[in-house]
Amino acid sequence: MKPTIEELFNDDQYIKLAELPYTEMIPFVQNEFAKRNTVIRIYIWLNIFILLLMIMLGILQSLNGQISVGMLISNTLIGFALTLTILIPVHEALHGLAYKLLGAPKVAFGGNIRQFYFYAVADRFVIGKNGFKIIALTPFVVISMIAIIGILLTPVKIQWICWGVLLMHTGACAGDFGLLGFYKRHPGGDIFTFDHVKEKVAYFFQKKI
Repeated sequence: MKPTIEELFNDDQYIKLAELPYTEMIPFVQNEFAKRNTVIRIYIWLNIFILLLMIMLGILQSLNGQISVGMLISNTLIGFALTLTILIPVHEALHGLAYKLLGAPKVAFGGNIRQFYFYAVADRFVIGKNGFKIIALTPFVVISMIAIIGILLTPVKIQWICWGVLLMHTGACAGDFGLLGFYKRHPGGDIFTFDHVKEKVAYFFQKKI
């Protein structure tokens, strides 16, 4: 059973791990990447794998005359552009959908254009570790699957738009994986988190074993 916010703050069986202002999200994620635990290493190698696969496939297809180098590059860049425009609200909407499926009564969206980060949050809705993993990974899984299906089922020219989406969106999930890395660094008792939207702060507590 999930604890209430009052229990998280006042019950001795819970330890506050972090109080994270949204404005500190980027330094927080950078710090998690610097620690290079298993989650972060897998994420980094996944990005490298996608990039290397694209390079090898691009060389093969261009040598076989399936696509010109110029078309390959331009369509990949289109995929990048789609990710950084249309897919940003889609990504956050998928976070919001995951929140709703877990029972959040209301989801709010926001971001900072200058620092280029965006978020979906449920005000003072407490979630455990498994719930957080679902929320964090839903956009990554859904959009990656759609991009891979596009790569497998569309003509070569369209495939490279999908490759661009896959690479750029995977890279854009750094914040989600950084937070998952934070969870990985704190094994043991379940971690509970909630957002205080008015204060623009996320809180993380861990239950003592």
